[in-house]
Amino acid sequence: TAVTSGIFVNSEAGAITTAIDVTDAQIGTALSVAANTIDATELDFNVSPTGSTSSITSTASADAEDFTLEVTGAFNASLFLLSSGTGADALRLQASAGGIDIDSDSTVTLNTTNDEFQIATGTQDVVLSGSADGTAALTITAGDLVLTNGDLTVTAGDFNVTVDDGDSVNFAGDGSATADLVVITQATATDGADGLFLSFTGTGASGNAGLNIDLNNSDDVGSDTLYGALINIDDNATTAADTVYGVYIDNEAGVAGADALLYLDNSDIDTAVTSGIFVNSEAGAITTAIDVSDTEIGTALS
Repeated sequence: TAVTSGIFVNSEAGAITTAIDVTDAQIGTALSVAANTIDATELDFNVSPTGSTSSITSTASADAEDFTLEVTGAFNASLFLLSSGTGADALRLQASAGGIDIDSDSTVTLNTTNDEFQIATGTQDVVLSGSADGTAALTITAGDLVLTNGDLTVTAGDFNVTVDDGDSVNFAGDGSATADLVVITQATATDGADGLFLSFTGTGASGNAGLNIDLNNSDDVGSDTLYGALINIDDNATTAADTVYGVYIDNEAGVAGADALLYLDNSDIDTAVTSGIFVNSEAGAITTAIDVSDTEIGTALS
């Protein structure tokens, strides 16, 4: 016949400070329940260390011997892991021989009030697996994305930058450049694929530029050579069927034609320029320096 309670402590009329006292230091195990269940309708588990650490340990002896802390029931109830410690590791999650999985049916929120959020990965990557190409896997709603060292590498997909009105995309060197600031490399392009394409629509009365190059020559003791734009052409064609232009300006059909396809302006300074256009051919021959032989030209030279 089953017994309802092995030990039953009743205190209807008076208080009991400690129902079961097993604090003696000579006791090896205060309570042994083996595989039995501990049931409580409400439970406070308080540990007050006296100088040493405390722990709850589950020692597995085979696979799938998991240890679970769980809140069940489909209600607005939470599982809190709280720490008021002041150390850098006041709350620590550590897997010494495996990984850590965080699964959520809703948003995962990480808040830090007074400091930054750091991820130290050693020699491995931080991988954000999105749902598909063209969908956001990482969204920053405020603040900046800062790289203090290392590279920003895009190996697949598009790299799109959309800025608000008044904002810019800036590439700034450290003032002592030892390499090119921006390098665009396209090994082989199909027809119609450009290395760099700029599409600009301007309506400014004071003048807007699709590409604005501001070249400043700093005075120093050396003899410097600077170029506002330098174009190197390496024509390796083995047949004469190819046509290569250093600079090609195409006046597309519009409501009004362009006033000039090439305009050289030296009206903003009082210093004379040696040559408006200078053609140099030291090592190779140029058949015609300036060709204005097309029959549609009204005045070849004015």
